[in-house]
Amino acid sequence: MKRIIKIHKHHFKFFPIVFLFLFLFGCDGIAPTLPVINSFTANPPNIDSGDSSVLSWNVTNATNITIIPGNMTFTSPSGSVALFPTMSTNYTLTATNAEGSVSSSFAINVNSAPITEETITIQPGPEGKDNYIGQLGANGDSDYLKFGSLSTHGFRTYLQFDLSILPADAIIVSADLRLYRCSNFGVQGFIIVTELHRLTESWDEHTINPLNQPDYLSSPESTTSVTIGATGWLSWDITDLLQGWMDGSVVNYGVIIKAMNEGIGSNYVICYSSDYTTDSSLRPKLLITYYSP
Repeated sequence: MKRIIKIHKHHFKFFPIVFLFLFLFGCDGIAPTLPVINSFTANPPNIDSGDSSVLSWNVTNATNITIIPGNMTFTSPSGSVALFPTMSTNYTLTATNAEGSVSSSFAINVNSAPITEETITIQPGPEGKDNYIGQLGANGDSDYLKFGSLSTHGFRTYLQFDLSILPADAIIVSADLRLYRCSNFGVQGFIIVTELHRLTESWDEHTINPLNQPDYLSSPESTTSVTIGATGWLSWDITDLLQGWMDGSVVNYGVIIKAMNEGIGSNYVICYSSDYTTDSSLRPKLLITYYSP
């Protein structure tokens, strides 16, 4: 005997609801969900430059995990990775499954390494390279340097310092070229406006003369007003020029110091050169403050 199952007419009204339930929740009746990021942290969150921090995560219901920057990919729902960021960085974790993806971000703050400045003095002896010239020529290994005017011509001082003592990557904070003025010639109180220019050609301190003077950049690197009368240290700021010498953007041929208006009156100053032996502390010098990155 066959069993006949009867379906009453009122049962059909429940079919659409059943089909919708199966469509939304699957055959097992469990609704699919997006991944859940339970935690995403860094330990420690603040580090000094050169130190490490560990990123850790715990994620539920994800098939793939990525962390950027770094394009790191993981499949484990929990884990950690040690990082050595060189600057403060915001990291983003993205957890993905078939339903989509969710993201969370965490920043690791990097404290820059403290800058340690150093100050050195470059003050050569007789091995130093300096000289001055006037209308009658150069003066060999003289104890003196001169700049200013004398009748129809000017005195000019040339100097070049060996910078090999400085680190090749030195960042220059300040640099002063200093000459010790031991005497003056001219009208008391007269002001000489001096210019320091960058030389653009090589030269020899023993053979330099009015006819073979090296060329120099027309725009001065530094100017200093000098009043005839007093003695003591004179200074020219060459910070930018020294930085150029160090980073290679300009060639170190040295500098020339001259009066802005040469050939007007007779007013000049006399300074000690690197050949001066009576008191070596009064020789020309570079006072430099710098740091290494």
